[in-house]
Amino acid sequence: MIKLNDKKWFAQGANRVCYVHPDEPNKVLKIIKPWKRADVKKRQAPWYKKLRSSTCFDDNLQELKAFTWLEKKKSYLLHFPRCFGMVETDLGKALCVEYIYMGIHFTAVTTTSCDFFPFSL
Repeated sequence: MIKLNDKKWFAQGANRVCYVHPDEPNKVLKIIKPWKRADVKKRQAPWYKKLRSSTCFDDNLQELKAFTWLEKKKSYLLHFPRCFGMVETDLGKALCVEYIYMGIHFTAVTTTSCDFFPFSL
């Protein structure tokens, strides 16, 4: 189990926080915020969305599913970070992905900050 409780996250989005892997600085651990867990999001969803499986509300599982799909399309792997799967931390399960940075203190551009995205997942 990876200990992150005493570490400081370096980035956050609406649903997750990102930590640099303490043993491998070339990897990022994405952890879902406690109030954005799948069970909480499902409870807060409209009635018709509550019919979906709980995995539909888990951002890490959805991203892992997308990485699995991308892995089948080998040409797209050049444009996305590598995914190393799910790992257990003291803050919950985390998605472990490659940390791409552009020199000192500059994290790479994300797909959501680009004007062009070649396909929708």
